[in-house]
Amino acid sequence: MRKEKRSLGVLIFGGINFFLFGITSFGTSFFAYLKASSDNPEALLELFQKYVPEQTLNVFQLKSIVGTQMIVALFFIVTGFGILQGKRWAEKATVYFAFFIVALLFIIAVLQPGSIGRVIPQVIYPGALILYFTNKREKAHYKVNEPTNKEQGEE
Repeated sequence: MRKEKRSLGVLIFGGINFFLFGITSFGTSFFAYLKASSDNPEALLELFQKYVPEQTLNVFQLKSIVGTQMIVALFFIVTGFGILQGKRWAEKATVYFAFFIVALLFIIAVLQPGSIGRVIPQVIYPGALILYFTNKREKAHYKVNEPTNKEQGEE
């Protein structure tokens, strides 16, 4: 298999996905889950209420949100590492997930027009992922790096 230097975009997006949205997010979510599971989760509920005053949650709902975030963080760890390793499946999974996030944000904006100010900034990163990984130049990079039949041992 021919090795090529990875593009800067792959390193940036793979690094952001792996370290920021993966490792960091999982760590903070894990500690938040432990706090929500403690004998006194009210402090965490009060903190959530401070930043999202129009939303009230009980402990079970908060633990569900944090648990879901931990699952999403694990997805980012796996796909971010895959992107850094130059795996095409990881980039495809990232693009599909980015489309899913954009669709969810669109639905939120339609159902709750007052939240559009919070939704717009959240579309920027998934949109950048979609634009970058569906770019023809980026796709051409993988055609160059894909092994040929001879390199795979097939004739």
